[in-house]
Order: sequence, then C-alpha cells, then structure tokens
Amino acid sequence: MVNIKDVDRSDLPAGDRLKNIFDRQRELMAKYHHIEKANNLLLSEDVPVDLDDKYGQARLKDFAWRFTEELGEALDALLKHADEPAHGMEEVADALHFLAEFTILAGIPWDGVIPPTGTSDGDGLTKLFSLSGDGDALYLNYEIWKPGEFFGQKGITYYEVISMLVGQVIAPLAMACNCLKNKPWKQTHMPTDYKHFRHYIQVTWWEFIRLAREWGFTEESLYEMYFGKADVNAFRQRSNY
Repeated sequence: MVNIKDVDRSDLPAGDRLKNIFDRQRELMAKYHHIEKANNLLLSEDVPVDLDDKYGQARLKDFAWRFTEELGEALDALLKHADEPAHGMEEVADALHFLAEFTILAGIPWDGVIPPTGTSDGDGLTKLFSLSGDGDALYLNYEIWKPGEFFGQKGITYYEVISMLVGQVIAPLAMACNCLKNKPWKQTHMPTDYKHFRHYIQVTWWEFIRLAREWGFTEESLYEMYFGKADVNAFRQRSNY
C-alpha cells in the first residue's frame, strides 16, 4: 500500500498555500462523499451544509470528531516516542484535512478563516496568517509563536506542552459546535449563532497553526505533508482501500 514516503512532492502547486489546500480538499471530498453514501453514512449531501439543519449540523459535528480523533492519534504517537516531535506529524497533517473539510462544509472560504483587522482577535490572527512577503495566507509567524516557547521550563515535558496546545485547539472547535443547537434529542428548532460560530472556527485555525508550529512544522513542511497525504488518500480512493 502506498504511504507518504512513496509520494513525490517535487511538484507542489504554486500560489497561496491555504487556498491550494482548500481546493485539493474539495477534490478529495467529492470522491469520499460517494464512498460514504455507499456505506449509508452520509448524513447530508449538501456542500456547504445548511447550518440550521439538524443533518447538516450532525455532519459538521462528525467532522469535528474526526479532526479531534486525528489529534488524539498524533498525541498517542508522540507519547510512545517521548520528546521526538517527528512522531505524530503525519497525523497532524491528517487532522488538517479534516479541519479544511469541516470549514468547507461550514460554508467558510479559505480566506474566511482570517478575520479582518480591527475586530476582536483580528489583528493578531491576521498577522499570524498573512505576514509572509508574498501574501501567502498559510504562514506560521515566527515572531508571534516561536517553537519551544514552553518546552524546557522546569517540570514541563514536551509531551505536556503539546497536550496543552491540543486542548487549546479543541476548545474553540467545541464552542463552535455548541453554536449548533439542533441536536438529535431536541424537538424544538433553534437558529445558529453564525457570528460566534464563524469566530470560533477562526480561533480554531489560529490554535491549530500554533500547535503545528510548536510540533516542529514550518509553513513549507506542513504544506508538503498535507499534499503528500492528499496523494495517499487519492490512491486509497482509487484502490478501494
């Protein structure tokens, strides 16, 4: 079976990396939707989903869990190889696939994860995403978040730092999902708080990139590993894995 080590990533697409990730994820999800439908597990065929619809909300929460589970798998790999950040990085790239797809399903475009300046958290988030010289949105700002900022403090292990940052990623995602109130056991319809939902998704992206930076990624290596796993996933689709 093909794995990421077998993939040639010398032909990465040029242009804005974050936009390219969203474009590639759209290609992958189109084929995966047919597979999930055949397995009778596709809760909603809408792209994006209706944020006020219980089936659309259930699909988003499913993807939030897929993203969380990949981070758990990454943590497990790191725990088994203490203080070696290379372990678990492939699963972080897998998590990025699910976060991108969650965002697409939520109807937020690639540049919609970057809040405008002058808004709550806007200045910091915009700097985090778009301070590269070519305006590339996928930019892990060295000045805002430096690797090893916590690691090495007395009594704090590398694994504990990463675990803390994983929690900081999951917290705003959980709060975003909490804006989706039409749960399976509810009989009354409740509208979605779109403003807070979008804000929490933006913060989730902020925290995810901070996590990736601390794990040892640069914007280039995260981009390369994302596309490597995308090619692996495309092979799995073709081979009925």
